[in-house]
Amino acid sequence: MAKKFYVVILAVTLLVGVSTTLARNPEQKIAPDLRARLGAHAAAVKVIVSYAPGFDETDLAAIRGRGGRIDHRHAGIAAFSGELSADEIASLASDPRIVSISPDRTVRATTDIAVPTIGADRVAANLGYTGKGVTIALLDSGLTPTSAVDSKRVLASLDFTDGKGKGYDGYGHGTHIAGTIGGSGKSGSVHGIAPDVKFVSLKVIGDDGQGYVSAVIEAVDWAIANRERYGIRIMNLSLGHPVAESFLTDPLTRAVARAWKAGLVVVVSAGNRGREVPNYATINSPGNSPYVLTVGAMNDLNTADRADDVITTYTSRGP
Repeated sequence: MAKKFYVVILAVTLLVGVSTTLARNPEQKIAPDLRARLGAHAAAVKVIVSYAPGFDETDLAAIRGRGGRIDHRHAGIAAFSGELSADEIASLASDPRIVSISPDRTVRATTDIAVPTIGADRVAANLGYTGKGVTIALLDSGLTPTSAVDSKRVLASLDFTDGKGKGYDGYGHGTHIAGTIGGSGKSGSVHGIAPDVKFVSLKVIGDDGQGYVSAVIEAVDWAIANRERYGIRIMNLSLGHPVAESFLTDPLTRAVARAWKAGLVVVVSAGNRGREVPNYATINSPGNSPYVLTVGAMNDLNTADRADDVITTYTSRGP
């Protein structure tokens, strides 16, 4: 009985939270960092607008008619992304069907310096778990096949950046992360945690090391839609942006929550902002989502003994 009562309380709390969000005044619907940007610049800005039922193609056409640009409609999280003027943003915020308006924030790749000493070799030797039969959706800067991860293990490669190319990695980050996850160790290459996994490479980070949340949302939607076709069970995002709003309204955290609800294990990086002052509460989005596994960085001091392991100075920290 106690557990059932707790669930009811939790459900009511969530419903109250959603109702409060929908009832916010127009200014509260606009994310704080977007409000600051609108105050400093009159030019149109890239945004992601979340809406409630009843907001449809007719409304999008009206926005276009007023000079707004609609790039994508993200049906999975009931949002659209594009470029709008400050006046258009203010007008939309007054619409009761609009839930929140966020800037299309820049996401940047995050890298650690070593494969953690986690005993993956013993897991393989004693339990036989090497990643065989598992496909990972890698949302990163692309994946260029190497001896560590050859082309036979890359089942699909798509580009969601403005380049819309073949998904090759011009920045190097995605290829590095793929090696850390599943490097084969062949020909002197890195030996990853799960050397038999396969990948679908979803490029959301450009050759300059950054991209947009809207591209990540597109890639998440693709992974969900194609999870059975490619056997996708895990999604990895070693990227993010500083937390700027609640995970309940942040488009990026809402997207990964949808992936979790679809049955995917979502693994994300904590971020590399641990040297900021103060260094607490520096976890990036979507690492602040309760639906993901957030991974920080550690220094194993080049030993297999965990007793001497230390947290790196640069890794982001909670709460």
